[in-house]
Formats: sequence, structure tokens, C-alpha cells
Amino acid sequence: MLEFRVINQTIKRVDRFDPATDSVDYLKATFNFATKDWDGLVKTALFRLGTKVYKSVIGSDNVCVVPWEVLVASSESTSSLGSKNKIFVSVTGTDGSIELPTSEVRIELATSGKAYGGGENSGTPTPDEFTQFVNTVKDEVATINDTAEAVKTATETVEKSVETVEKVAKSNETTAGIIKNSAANAFKGTASGEVVRVDDVSCIEHSANVLVHGKNFFDISKIRTTTSPVNAVISEVGEDYIIITTNDDYTGNGFSTTTQPLKEVCPSLEIGKTYTLSATTESNSTNIYFSGIGKSWVFGKAMVVTEELLNSPLTFYGLSTMHGYGTGDCRISNIQIELGTEATEYTPYIDPSTVTLTRCGKNLITAPYIHGTSRTHNGVTFTVNADGSVKVVGTATADSYFSLCKIHIFDETKIVKTDCSYNRNNDVVSIYLMSGETVNKTFYPQIEVSDTATNYEQYKGATYTPNADGTCEIVSVSPTMTLSTDTEGITIECEYNRDTNIVMGDIETAIDGILAIQNAIIGGDYS
Repeated sequence: MLEFRVINQTIKRVDRFDPATDSVDYLKATFNFATKDWDGLVKTALFRLGTKVYKSVIGSDNVCVVPWEVLVASSESTSSLGSKNKIFVSVTGTDGSIELPTSEVRIELATSGKAYGGGENSGTPTPDEFTQFVNTVKDEVATINDTAEAVKTATETVEKSVETVEKVAKSNETTAGIIKNSAANAFKGTASGEVVRVDDVSCIEHSANVLVHGKNFFDISKIRTTTSPVNAVISEVGEDYIIITTNDDYTGNGFSTTTQPLKEVCPSLEIGKTYTLSATTESNSTNIYFSGIGKSWVFGKAMVVTEELLNSPLTFYGLSTMHGYGTGDCRISNIQIELGTEATEYTPYIDPSTVTLTRCGKNLITAPYIHGTSRTHNGVTFTVNADGSVKVVGTATADSYFSLCKIHIFDETKIVKTDCSYNRNNDVVSIYLMSGETVNKTFYPQIEVSDTATNYEQYKGATYTPNADGTCEIVSVSPTMTLSTDTEGITIECEYNRDTNIVMGDIETAIDGILAIQNAIIGGDYS
């Protein structure tokens, strides 16, 4: 790769190799713009071979492709062994009004073997500058987060024609408004997991929407036995099974229709999401039938949940096997509805209303502490400060400790500890000193969901009990919020307001980049 340094209007080459002639779409050039007068300009590299000049648009990474047309060996270089081609490189920049050119720098090319009879160069013509600008717009658009649809519209407009681009440029304010409106969703943050930590919460306190659920969405305890069957009844409902009993005078498949819609049995299902149904049977039962819409959900298959599906009553099928094809019982067990397109190992349903949800900042260590505000133990005095930190002074005559709190961490590999220890056997967090250890310092105990430790933050938290359908509204904590539960196997899904300063900074940078490119394209001479 050719390397150049640009200072004001002077360009210097900094690499030390002689590129060969006759390469196509291989050789690239990178530019280090060392002075601020180049900031914000759309930059183009000019490659001159004799009197012919070829242009290559410099991307946002300050790299461009060297046009293959300037890499063709001259007749002089092929007639005299060791002769070299000479090309010249310069840069020009524009923001649509000013034009900033540089001096030229000479590059010598080593003649390749292909120049001595290797045939015609197969390269296609280097695109003109306008086409390169359009391609640059495409590349820049692809990097803009949360404004994809609006940017796509702007890109498609640029591709149509210069005339269309000019119209877009004349309505820059309108374009920016469209992008900002389309980016409204960028202000909404989402996160999910067994423990959730988000670091871009809005500084304005607000209610965040939370949904908690286990892997299995099917609450079998909601299924009721039936007494008025078509040709079978649900005779028994256990912790993980139901039993269908066929009539005395019926042979073949028995089915029992309930009056319960799917939403009553699975209150946490969300419309538009895909779930997979699975179950274990002792007969040829293969599905749950929805009598209201005439549709079956086959065991092991995925289905997108719709409103009509949620409102449709359930029907369970069973072929009696205990007594051949006559009367008897059919057992259907381990019924599970889970997110995704694949059935996994059965897990019992967890009632969200039995779960305690904790919301805090980044520090999970709760206050007040187990040992209160002070303690002297085995020669060491522990004193709690107003910010939750602990002043520790003394020499331990034996192992000495100060118990802070009791929390259950389901996956200890996902946390980092500062100035404290966590006993996995009894879930107690403590400040612990070994016998003989002398100390006189302030400890800042913190446990956080992170790969690395961050600055201390005093605990600020609250607990919530989710509704029966798993929903819960919580009060946000800024700028970092951590959500956890006391129940293993629970997934937390959170939607919150993002920090407007972060979002607007990203959007404004994206808009400025798009409009600068549009203005540069319109301002150029492409006649």
C-alpha cells in the first residue's frame, strides 16, 4: 500500500517500496491528513500519467484504490531493461464551496513481467468520480446505526441521477428531519438475559418496561379437568402431565375440547414472536388443536403467535393404548412452549408472580450491611461511611471479617468483585482479612455484572414483584441499571429510554456525514 502524509497543501510519500505495473484493483493508497484544514472535506486522489489524470475518491478510512490505467507500463520502460514508469499523485478536497488542492509527489513504478508480452490488461475502466461518490455514499450509509431505512431512501435517491441528488441536496433540512423521525426508535434501548446490565440509560427518571419469564411458557396448572366431552375428557392434571380418558363406546382417537384460550394457559406469550411446542405422549397424539380457528400446532414445530391463536380454545387429542383401541387413558406430559424454532429439553413452568425482581445501579451489594455500621473483630475495627465504603483499621489476631450482604449469584463467571469476597456456599459477601494482616485503609466493596471493574458506586436499589403475565414497570436508575432475580432459569427482557445525549450525538454525526457527501456531489463539475 502506498502511504502519504498531507500537511496543508503539501503531500509527501512515507512508504519505501516500488509498486509494479499492470496490477488491477490491487494497489491502494492511504493518506494521513495531519492538519485540521482537511477536516470535514470530501477528498479525492488525483493520479497523473503523462497528461492524463484519473480520479479516485478517498473513503472515510482515508484509503482509495489506485486506478489501474496509470499502472500500465510505458513503451520506454519495456524497451529498456530496468527503466521505470513515473506517475504523479496529488489530493484535492471540497465541502461544496471551497476547493483545497495539494502539490504533486512522484511515484516510480517497477515494470512487471506482464509488460513484456503478457497480453492486454483485462481491467474494466475505473469509474468516473460521480460513480465513485455514489459508491462512497453507499458505504457510509451502511455504517449508520438505527437510521437504516431513512439512509436507504437517501442512497436510492442518489443512485437515480444527478438531478435527483440536486433536489435532495436543496432540501437538506427535510432530509435531516426524515432521518431523525425514522431514528425515533434509536431512543428506545432493549436488553435481555438472566442478569441485565445497561450503561446508556436516560438521565431523566422514567418507567422501564420489563418482562420476566422462564424457558417454558406453558402453565399446565391452568388446565382444568372436563366433564362434558365430545368423546373424551381431561380426567386428571398433574404437575407435568394431563390424562385424557376416552368414552366406553368410542374407539380410535379421542379428543377433549376445553373452553380455555391459549392466552389463559400461556399469559406471557407475545404476538409476533416465534415459539416451538413440544410434548411427550404414550399414543399417536401429535398436536394441540385450536377449535376456534381450525388450526393445529404440531409437537416439535415452530409457530408465530397471533392474536387469533391466543384467543382460540385448546383441544387435546389422545389415542387410547392401555386397552387397544377401546376405552382407556392417554397421558400427555412435559408440555413446553419456548422461544425460538427448536425444541429443547423440558423445563417446568415458573410462575413470574413468585419471582422477586431487583433493580439497582451497577453495584449489586445491598445496604444496610449484615454487621450494621461498625464492628470490631479479632483486632480489626470496621466502620461504615455514609457512602457505603468501609474504613478498616487494625492487625488481625485471627481471621477477621465484616459481612456485608447475602445475595445469590447464579453464574459467578459473569461478575467482577472489588474490595470484597463472595462465599458461594452461603451466598454471603464480606470484607475478609487473613490472620496477621495489618491494614489501615478504606474499602469500596462492589460486585458488578462486567468483565472489568469500574469506579465505585454506592448501592441504590429496589425490589419488584412481576404480574402473573410476567410484566413489570420499574423506575429507571441512571446512567447504569442492573436487573436480576432470585430465581434461576428466569430471563429478563427490558425496554428503557436511552440517554438522549448519546443517541443524538450518533444521529447528528450520521446526518452531517450524509449531507456533506450530498453537498460535495452536487457541488462538483460532472459535465
